[in-house]
Amino acid sequence: MVYLDSWTHKWDSCAGDAIIKSMGGYFTNPFGTNINYNPDVGSTYNKQGMIVALDKKVHNRCLDVMGFF
Repeated sequence: MVYLDSWTHKWDSCAGDAIIKSMGGYFTNPFGTNINYNPDVGSTYNKQGMIVALDKKVHNRCLDVMGFF
């Protein structure tokens, strides 16, 4: 899944993040970095969007296609 909307809040994605990662999947921003759920970060928005996949190769391919690196 690639979701690039900047209008979701972190509480919209945190449960999905935990579920996907518990299944061995990958849930990151489009730069391949884990989403920081620390309340001290300042913003509650997922400003960059999310890339989610159960397979590492699929996740990496999505990152490559998005071209944010």
